[in-house]
Amino acid sequence: MRRVIPSLLAVLLGVAGCATPSSVLCLMDARTDDERADAEQEACELLEDEGARLETRLAAAKVLGRLRLPSARAVESLGGALRSEHAPEALRDACAWALGEMRHERSLAALRRALRSPLSPSTGQRVLDALACHMAVITASEDSQLETVEALVYFAGNQRTSPSPIYDELSERLRTLPVNARVLQRAVDQLRGNPDFTQQAAVYLAAFELLVRLEDAADEIASAPGAWEARLEQAMQAALSAYALDFPPARMLVLWYLGKLAPRAPLAKSAARGLLGERGDAPARPGLSRRASLRHVGAWALARMQLHALGPRRALLVDLLSREREPEVLRLLGDLAREEGESDLLQRILGIDTRQRGDEKASGPEAGRARPRREGKR
Repeated sequence: MRRVIPSLLAVLLGVAGCATPSSVLCLMDARTDDERADAEQEACELLEDEGARLETRLAAAKVLGRLRLPSARAVESLGGALRSEHAPEALRDACAWALGEMRHERSLAALRRALRSPLSPSTGQRVLDALACHMAVITASEDSQLETVEALVYFAGNQRTSPSPIYDELSERLRTLPVNARVLQRAVDQLRGNPDFTQQAAVYLAAFELLVRLEDAADEIASAPGAWEARLEQAMQAALSAYALDFPPARMLVLWYLGKLAPRAPLAKSAARGLLGERGDAPARPGLSRRASLRHVGAWALARMQLHALGPRRALLVDLLSREREPEVLRLLGDLAREEGESDLLQRILGIDTRQRGDEKASGPEAGRARPRREGKR
């Protein structure tokens, strides 16, 4: 038979409504397993009692943190108060701290769930600190890292201010290239089924984090492409799945970073295959976009890729030089054009006739000046 909580503590506690903070804190003196289990139960009841004084509930949260018993009941009591928008901020902060003390899969799951609920900057900081206490639990498996990074992405996307430095430290340790790729791919899949602003923000942030990590590893990838082949392919597929969405900000972001990465041959080849398809048959080629801004960035990115792959050069000629009409894009193409054939084609698009007429064989500074081609009625 289980032993009951010591009579002195029972007298001190009385009923929940009469408990004082000092009497609740006495629960931390429990020593045996049975006493600790009874103390945990009492603390949970006090924490869940919304009619109790705030100081009493704060003491109950502290007791649960000090007992470090990650039972389903304790974690649910703390997690419920932490996620409650009606709970005082001080209580939510205390619950986040208590969960951080447990360092268990259950408490980690509660913290990840809290990151997906509305949090003040103070409580968000506490939750991030608590997550940092779970680092050994998080890094035990890639799936756990994935779930945690997804929660971090969601949290950051719903903050009005920049997250605290602990967010960057957590990201640096958890965001490996494979984890970032999986996070982005799952965010893309969720956006397809739930096209709301929150999910769009999650896709954009996940794409940014992946591309930054890819940029950081660019030199290593270029020096040992064979060792990075599988990870690079996974990362590029995830980035291009974000690009394929009908979400212009994500498309612009992906194009910009692929252009920045293009000087490294393995990255340029992988990006070109993804953007254009194996035979230039990709349906979302940047040069065919209805948005001039995307065609503009696409032209720049493709021009940087053409040194390492054949597809970008053909895409520039077929998709852009032969049909572009937007002045800013044409101006960029003019700056990018290097060979005579490309320049001649660009000049014809601009409506400039560079062929000298037989009756205008002049000499001097006016001789080589191109004249606008006049369009008249025929």
